[in-house]
Amino acid sequence: MRNGFDHAYGELQARLANLADALAGAKVRVEPLSSEAVVDLLSHLLNRGRAWRPSEAVEAGALGLYTISERSVANA
Repeated sequence: MRNGFDHAYGELQARLANLADALAGAKVRVEPLSSEAVVDLLSHLLNRGRAWRPSEAVEAGALGLYTISERSVANA
């Protein structure tokens, strides 16, 4: 299974390199984005006019398993 993934990843990287070279010929600079940047870009495109960024919410703990507030919960 891992060998198939490695082959597919290598193919993807080769195609991306070919595309980047073609775009460089047109004087277009290509820069790979991190996962957080991709999510922020998609959020921006789908939610025009909003300043909220998912990556900032994740950094603030929005997707944490547990959220602790000032209120304590008593065990029953």
